[in-house]
Parts: sequence; C-alpha cells; structure tokens
Amino acid sequence: MNIVDIHEAEGPPDRLVEAAVQGEPFVLAKAGTPMVMVTAVEAPAAHASVASAF
Repeated sequence: MNIVDIHEAEGPPDRLVEAAVQGEPFVLAKAGTPMVMVTAVEAPAAHASVASAF
C-alpha cells in the first residue's frame, strides 16, 4: 500500500482518487505518521441515501 505525505497530495486529488478506485488504496501521512487510509467503496444501493452511510 502506498503512503503519500499530505504535502505531496496538495492540489487536485484526481490522480490519488483514481488510483484508489482502480483498487490501489493509499495512506495519507503527516510528517511520516499515518493519518487516514483512502480506499474505494462499493456503490450504495439505489434506495440508500449517502447520508445514511455515515
């Protein structure tokens, strides 16, 4: 899994998001400390709202 420093990820996240969608999750780190993992999610069911996922 790739670790990306948050300073490298500044700007449009298109490249990183597309990589996650293609099955390449990554971790955002700040000063070398992992902060969050970004991974693709399955599409919600047609009747479920996005807000109910949280």
